[in-house]
Amino acid sequence: MQRFFSVRSLGDPTVYRGAFVSWVSTLFGLVLGLTIGLTALQTHAQTSNTSPQVKSMGKSAEVAKRNKGGGAKNPQANKTAGLHDAAHFANLPTLTPMQLELAQQVLLGQMPCELGASVLVQALPQAAGYFQIHFGKQRFVLAPVETSTGALRLEDPRTGAVWLQLANKSMMMNSQLGKRVVDECMSPSQTQVARAMEKNPPPSLLEPMPTPKILQNSFAQQDSPN
Repeated sequence: MQRFFSVRSLGDPTVYRGAFVSWVSTLFGLVLGLTIGLTALQTHAQTSNTSPQVKSMGKSAEVAKRNKGGGAKNPQANKTAGLHDAAHFANLPTLTPMQLELAQQVLLGQMPCELGASVLVQALPQAAGYFQIHFGKQRFVLAPVETSTGALRLEDPRTGAVWLQLANKSMMMNSQLGKRVVDECMSPSQTQVARAMEKNPPPSLLEPMPTPKILQNSFAQQDSPN
């Protein structure tokens, strides 16, 4: 009896139809899953290739927007804003003719200093005889003062900054704190003088001065027998 029902079931179209539907459903599910997986991989690849460009474009747009609408927030603009602001220097005292003459001797430009530092010295077109010195994030407005040592001296009484210019180097000091801020700052002309001094060092102030030749002759005459 069991064999009869088994053989009979093999000839039943309903059984084959159910199996065929099940097989088609399984195959359709596999194809659909494979299609979704390939689509996801293509989307990921396109996103990976274009994301740096999108980020770069977004960053460029942000920088352009900041530079266009936020000029006051630009560090470089803040650094040089005072250089062309005439109202900022309207209350500076007028310098004497001697100070204006000393101002003609001030060396300008970017100068390398010790320990990798640098100083920028600029003349102020809005205030004759005044100079603006940049050192790191600091900015000083200085004017020449008369000295008796032969060194060129610029001072900023408000901050205590002092700029000393010698033949072979320049340095900045803080008179309020009594310390040296930066040393060995050299322009091209000062570098040449410094090299010449290394080859022919000047006499030390601690060494005795040589006796003048006229005095040597006088001593020789006194020591000679009559």
